[in-house]
Amino acid sequence: MAHNKAITFEKAIGSITQEHQRRILARKIPDAKAAKDWEEVCSFFNEMDYEHLLNAYNFGKEINYKHKGVSSKIYFSHPLRVATLAAILSEMSSINYPILGLLHNVIEISDVSKASLSTAFGDSITEQINLLTVDRSLQWDKTYKKEYYERINAQPHFCRTVKIIDKMDNLFLLYTNPNNEIKKRYLNEIETYIQPMVLKDLPEIEKYFTKLVHHCKQTAIN
Repeated sequence: MAHNKAITFEKAIGSITQEHQRRILARKIPDAKAAKDWEEVCSFFNEMDYEHLLNAYNFGKEINYKHKGVSSKIYFSHPLRVATLAAILSEMSSINYPILGLLHNVIEISDVSKASLSTAFGDSITEQINLLTVDRSLQWDKTYKKEYYERINAQPHFCRTVKIIDKMDNLFLLYTNPNNEIKKRYLNEIETYIQPMVLKDLPEIEKYFTKLVHHCKQTAIN
């Protein structure tokens, strides 16, 4: 369907300071703006696509996420933000963007099986989720990380978009990590692998993304 440009990246995201504050609040109560933006995004799709999006939303919302420090209800704001921005940046061209955004980390931080994902959403989406899942025992191994991003870069645009937005969403709260070395490694990963992807796949957000990385270097590293 034709894209109505009423909802854009600029409308969905505020200044870096505003987004920091938004996420701090969203660690206590679900992100109301994320929910509102999601509803608006869904309204751009036809009836059949809307049903698929609603199924993915309900599936993701009912998952018991195992994320330290926050409840499942609070955590769900993260995939909801990723899904919404992925849909907006794709100009609502395919439901693959928001569906993968909603489900991108369920293998890593829940007991949802690949089999149940395949049954509910098909093998293609399940394979993308699996490819996005990081082996945390090897996450700082340079060879593993290089090969991981080589696989991501070989995937469809919607997979790379979700990876970029996932990382961007996490950057807003990087300063809350007390481990300075981890923060440095995280920013190095962003600069080495994510920023080139932004330039290639989402050049329209490159200026904002670069500014966010620079802000994190100034404020997150002690």
